[in-house]
Amino acid sequence: MSETAPPPSERRIEPRQLTCIPAYIEATDESPLVALIHDASTTGALLLTRRQLEPGERLKLSLYLTGNAKEARPARGRVARCERRSGDRADIWPWEVGVHFDEPISQYADEIKELTERQASYGLFKHF
Repeated sequence: MSETAPPPSERRIEPRQLTCIPAYIEATDESPLVALIHDASTTGALLLTRRQLEPGERLKLSLYLTGNAKEARPARGRVARCERRSGDRADIWPWEVGVHFDEPISQYADEIKELTERQASYGLFKHF
């Protein structure tokens, strides 16, 4: 189910960083799934997923920020919105999911920044 943009009180107030962070999601009553974080801040993230998630749904996330698959960073939150991506962008990741973290993930801010800078230096974002 698609929902309109969240009210201003639920929009992120922290600056977003364009990034590509692999994530693993544990949602309620469903099998775990892989996602790609498109942009992130300490208060929320925009995830690309292969499955629709419901607004209000609770999530446990594992964020892979270091390049080491054994060093996942945990975060918890809820789905603020879920929208189907346009046909030309929906081949691998058909759903765009806005997530609001329960607690800011300030402890990961430096790792997110370093990963984003490293990805930008590789030219990863020149098509965004």
